[in-house]
Amino acid sequence: MTYVTQVLKLPRPLALTAVLIGAGLNAICVPLFGRLSDAVGRRPVYAVGAVAGAVWAFVFFGLMDTANPWLIVLAVVAGLVFHAAMYGPQGAFVTEQFATHVRYSGSSLAYTFAGVVGGGFAPLIIVSLYQAYGSTLAVSLYVTAALVVTGIALAVARETAHAPLRD
Repeated sequence: MTYVTQVLKLPRPLALTAVLIGAGLNAICVPLFGRLSDAVGRRPVYAVGAVAGAVWAFVFFGLMDTANPWLIVLAVVAGLVFHAAMYGPQGAFVTEQFATHVRYSGSSLAYTFAGVVGGGFAPLIIVSLYQAYGSTLAVSLYVTAALVVTGIALAVARETAHAPLRD
């Protein structure tokens, strides 16, 4: 929203439309990717979303900077589909990392902590990077670095899709 309206100086309804369409498709794709993770595994689906997101972090701003409304919508929609590929399996994946007797506490703490550290500071970091460097490249590198951390976590976590829940 901020990038479209304040940096590109485009109308707010364009940004809202892009987010609305993207959110609608995201809402459809999250359960589909969750179901896919039941079939092929949590880690592969999550990893595809993370790799696609890392690549898209660079493509995204290129599309946005065209100021073409169709390409802006495409940038947002595709980004939210890649988000759905990670978010779809996330609930089961995180929860299944913990033994039954600590599952609720473990997954709640992990999810909340990740949200606060990863999501809480991200907007401030992104704005600071953009202001400091005057370029979206630093933002794309930051997003990629965060997704590399995601990839490392996926590499060391166990696959849980077909494993029996343990006590």
